[in-house]
Amino acid sequence: MITTIIAFVLALAPLVFFHEFGHYWVAKRCGVAIESFSIGFGPTLLQWKDSAGTCWKICAFWLGGYVKMKGDSQEGGFHPGDSGPAAHSRVLDCFQDKTPFQKILIALAGPVANFIVAAALFFAVFSFAGKPDMPAVVGKVTRETPAGKYLRFQDKILSVQGKEVKNFQDVVVVLGETSASEPLNFVIERDHTPLKVTMPILSADATGVWKGKLGLMPDTEGMSWQKMSISQAFHEATEVLWRSIIAPFQLLKMGQWRSMGGPLGIAHQAGTIFAQGLPAFLLFMAGLSVGLGAINLFPLPIFDGGNVVISLIEWVRGKALSDKVQEWIARISLGLLALAFISLSWNDLSKIMKW
Repeated sequence: MITTIIAFVLALAPLVFFHEFGHYWVAKRCGVAIESFSIGFGPTLLQWKDSAGTCWKICAFWLGGYVKMKGDSQEGGFHPGDSGPAAHSRVLDCFQDKTPFQKILIALAGPVANFIVAAALFFAVFSFAGKPDMPAVVGKVTRETPAGKYLRFQDKILSVQGKEVKNFQDVVVVLGETSASEPLNFVIERDHTPLKVTMPILSADATGVWKGKLGLMPDTEGMSWQKMSISQAFHEATEVLWRSIIAPFQLLKMGQWRSMGGPLGIAHQAGTIFAQGLPAFLLFMAGLSVGLGAINLFPLPIFDGGNVVISLIEWVRGKALSDKVQEWIARISLGLLALAFISLSWNDLSKIMKW
């Protein structure tokens, strides 16, 4: 448990910092005054103020962070009755008084920072350690799933849907190409004996693909590292980065948002992968960084993507939405986020209990 908590903090805290620093860096260059920069929420553990007046905080619960900009709430911004040097200063350094284009740049800076960090981690690991080569061998299977019913620990997967597989990534690729309305045909080797295994379709009205629905995890004990050249590492890093960015949106499109991990699931994975060594843990951090950036692009006002949408509306209308409308949008979004958080956490707990 302690190792899991430490691994989770080591993975998440730096990524939160870089995400928020992206907002901070671009906001400063757009002339916005930063009132506070916080890693974590809740009670403040440590804080200090720099020469620019920004209060830097480390708080108790490291599940996120925030950058508080001058004028980014209802009380900020320039009001018609203001005048004199103080009012002029507010216009220059308040977030709400920046152009929609500047607001969009500030909102996108956090996710972009996460993607840059992820790209750097992918490239570094592929360059120095190589690409992980996971054997097509069954590790954990989740009970009450297709894998739990038809596959066993240490089964070697020889082919899926008639296509030969050499490693677990090949299995993932074939599953990603297979409709969930089709039965799955495996050829496996169990106790040195080849067997054919057919998994029936999920349901009569199943949609989407099988990926993420099997309850199947690879055996990480046999993982090796395939050496790559610098050019190969760069090519692989860009491909993996792009696939990782679009993955959350594909899950939403297929209605499989429950397949995304919540905080408990991410913490469990962090603890498991931490024991596999530094290269594997850095790849996990890279994937987590991409996920953090991609989720923040969702068009809900509580996310950066929602702020982009609001700024675009402001750009088209020629004026900002009223404070009351923005407040109601934020409340509804916060409620939806809370429901998603509870649902994903319950889903994570259910998976952990089955493993």
